[in-house]
Amino acid sequence: MPNYCSNCGNALPKNAENCPNCGAAAGPTAKKPFMESLKESWDTFISQKEPFAAAIFSVFMSGLGQLYNGEFAKAVCIQVAAIILSVIGIFIWPILVIDLIVWVWSVYDAYKTAEKMRNGQKPAKIPKWSEILVYFLWPFLVIGFIVIIAIIILMIVGIAGFAAFI
Repeated sequence: MPNYCSNCGNALPKNAENCPNCGAAAGPTAKKPFMESLKESWDTFISQKEPFAAAIFSVFMSGLGQLYNGEFAKAVCIQVAAIILSVIGIFIWPILVIDLIVWVWSVYDAYKTAEKMRNGQKPAKIPKWSEILVYFLWPFLVIGFIVIIAIIILMIVGIAGFAAFI
């Protein structure tokens, strides 16, 4: 592990007397800058998949474990299925059983996929920040769009008194 300049934080070559970046004496060296250390820890956590972490992510939100595993398309498909089944399940209760099955399968799949990635049976993927952002934001955009369309339809149909609430 390289040493770092106590003045500028630049990595120092072995046995350096002065920092090649700022010229400061290389005497007592500083530890790695915090943000760099944090980034390395994050990259290690993401690249060396933890099956238990993937499963826990999917427990909290359908498809989140797949996103952690770098399987963006699968994550979004599971999330879409879970949302659609949940909405339909409000009106048709037996559909919630299918929703529960999808949820349990997503937890199992996230765990097994992370395990394969950790053992080298499947290449590990690191999710992009843009994928993470899309995964969390698209449901809100869709719900907002549906609400706006519903308001427009209700205004066109002319439900008595509805316009007074807007």
